Amino acid sequence: MRKMCFTEFVARDEFAVGVDRLCFGHPTTRPARERYSARVPRLYRFLPGQVFAVVCQRWRPDGRQHRVLAIVESLEDQKRGFVLPGISSAVLVHAMVDQIGPAGHGGGVDRLLTLIHSIKLSGIDPVSLPASYWRDASFWVMLQQRPPMPPRKVA
Repeated sequence: MRKMCFTEFVARDEFAVGVDRLCFGHPTTRPARERYSARVPRLYRFLPGQVFAVVCQRWRPDGRQHRVLAIVESLEDQKRGFVLPGISSAVLVHAMVDQIGPAGHGGGVDRLLTLIHSIKLSGIDPVSLPASYWRDASFWVMLQQRPPMPPRKVA
């Protein structure tokens, strides 16, 4: 029998060091609610082919914040792909934007989070969007333009 291989993401909140959060995705396992606390790491597991997004924030020694949002896909062959902090194996990166400075200042992460929120409000599951949409959206964000909304019916 073939062994199940999961890609694991550990969401954590370490005071004045870093914060890693799941932005969207449908993990195979979810952390137990009774143990939920901002300070307790939460483990999410994804099967190969599942798409999810993570937001990571770090405080630099000079006091500034660095934020990264990555939209990734878990891989069956865990030796290929790109290794990201907090994710247990290599993943296929569909989009990645970063931002220096705190949230709410209109940087790339803020703009992509706003787009994701708008997509959710329109009734579209961000997981269902093709990789090409996320790649193009990240390019628009890097050019400081508003990405177009995806069509209502996604193939």
